[in-house]
This record gives sequence, C-alpha cells and structure tokens, in this order.
Amino acid sequence: MTATSGGTTWRLRKDWIPAALSAIALLAVATFSRRAEWSEPPRVSAVTRGVSKLRVPVGAKVVGFVDYVAAVPDKEALGKLNLTARGWSASCVPGTTIVSVAAVIDGKAVAETKQFSERPDVSAAYDQAEFLRSGWNLWFSLEKDSIRGHALSFRAVNSKGDSQELPSVKFDLTSSADR
Repeated sequence: MTATSGGTTWRLRKDWIPAALSAIALLAVATFSRRAEWSEPPRVSAVTRGVSKLRVPVGAKVVGFVDYVAAVPDKEALGKLNLTARGWSASCVPGTTIVSVAAVIDGKAVAETKQFSERPDVSAAYDQAEFLRSGWNLWFSLEKDSIRGHALSFRAVNSKGDSQELPSVKFDLTSSADR
C-alpha cells in the first residue's frame, strides 16, 4: 500500500493498520470513559499506607488491631468514664467468622460487641474478601477506680472458639481516670 504526501510517496506496511486502529480505540476509550464518582480520591488508611499486601502470620487463627481508644469523664455520673474503642478483627480459619470482640480488664470481659462493619481497607490490605466485615466499635462506661493501675486489652473470638488478644495503639487510661 502506498500513500503520497507533498510529492513524496510513502510505502505503508499492512501490519501497521491493526496497531493504528488499536491506538485510536484506546484514545477514544480514555477520552470518553466515565470518571470516578468522588470529589476527592479515597483516603489510604493506616492499615494500607505504604504496604502492597499484608500476609496473615503462619498459624494465626485470628488477626486484628485496636485502632483507637478514648476515655472521657462522664458528665452525668461522677466517678465514671465513657470509653470508645474501634478496630478490626478477622478469622483466618476457613469457614469461620469473628463472633465477638470484648474489652477485657485483668482477664475479665467488661464490654462486648457482636456487630461488625465493613472495612474495605483491611480486605484490600490482606487481599482477602472474607475480611471485609471486620470492623468493630465499642462504647462502654467504667468506674474510674476500676481501671486505675489495671490493664485494658481487647480480645476477638471466632465461630470455632479460637481467640486472640489484639495488638493496639498505645493508650493510657490512667490520666483520664485522674480527671
């Protein structure tokens, strides 16, 4: 195949035609595709920041993390603290789910949740669709004296009864108890 432009004859090879059509199609798709429906791009959470994919530790049955704990003196009940905690937990045992997360002081459960929310950041970080409904929140009140000098931890339990104390951010409830 030949083409003439400005008195110069160009010889065109037929195998360039599919490549040229592909480039035109790609340009059309890029130009006329729908854009994302958000006004700001999604935020990267602390779980996924700077990490391509996380791996479940070998032999782990339950994984998770306490993202946040806060304690505020109760304005209506003197001597009490209102605590809020949130995090995520997932079962690594096939066919099981997390059934509860409990706040524990010195080995005794003082609050528990059995309701879980979606955490797409956790699911994406581990590349595990089963980890999607891993988010949890706890709200509870305690006597100030019940936590002074005691350890507060969080324990997740799966449907087979496997449990794990969850690692957490560092927090000090002693200063809240002293207010």
